[in-house]
Amino acid sequence: MPEIITPQKRINQIIENIPLVANKRFNFKSIKENIKIIQADCLLALDKMESNSQRKEKAKVIGGLPVGMKFDPQQGKRLQEFMSVVAEKLLRVLKPGGFFLCFSQGRLYHRMVVAIEEAGFEIRDMLI
Repeated sequence: MPEIITPQKRINQIIENIPLVANKRFNFKSIKENIKIIQADCLLALDKMESNSQRKEKAKVIGGLPVGMKFDPQQGKRLQEFMSVVAEKLLRVLKPGGFFLCFSQGRLYHRMVVAIEEAGFEIRDMLI
């Protein structure tokens, strides 16, 4: 009879097979101890979880920014407002069937897409 592999056991196998990086930046043992798989309906399971039980304190530092530089949550709102105006103007001047290609940082993509879609464009695809 084949061995039954539980989701938790599979996660343990994956973590055990991750090669350690030369600078020993990560402690994989502590990561493994902190992983818990809950197999349930997410709407029911989330209601049973204690508030802030899964949240870690964030420094709001973004990987590609200089050390100590914080992400401004208002940046996304400003981009959405700007893109709303741009998208409305582009929709007016584009020929029917024309394409609007636009680029954004990953963390702001959703704001850009909402603005473009609300202006009347049909979102067909994305490239990340």
